[in-house]
Amino acid sequence: MIIIFGLIAIGFLISLAFWKYGNCKEEVIVGIICSVIILIICCAIWNKSYINYLNARSFYTATKEQYFSAIVVYKDHAVIDMGKAAFTDFKYSGYQDNVGSFIISLRNRIIKYNKTIVEKRVQGKNPVFSWLIIEPDDDMLIIKMKAE
Repeated sequence: MIIIFGLIAIGFLISLAFWKYGNCKEEVIVGIICSVIILIICCAIWNKSYINYLNARSFYTATKEQYFSAIVVYKDHAVIDMGKAAFTDFKYSGYQDNVGSFIISLRNRIIKYNKTIVEKRVQGKNPVFSWLIIEPDDDMLIIKMKAE
């Protein structure tokens, strides 16, 4: 990321030098405009990647803290044992419907989280995209649901 900012800054300084000492002012203006557009696009991509990282990080941390007694962490993944998870929020009316909808919602969020983590790890190994994304932390593991 810093390399890209450095290259854009160098390109900008070279454009300014051509502007001051050269005859081709129109081309320099086009070069500066292109540099600014590329910088804006890169910042938008980094911002989106960072927001995705923050969403995945907060979901993983919150899920791990909330269901700490039901989560078993292995080397490459974590398992939520749905039989051990406590669902005290749904104690009374419509208990089974509420628990069922909660489990479906949790499953969908886990699927989205896992997809984000896998995509970011694959992109992080690609030299073309690795500098554009914010990779997940090493402790952010794939989450699996286990029902008994």
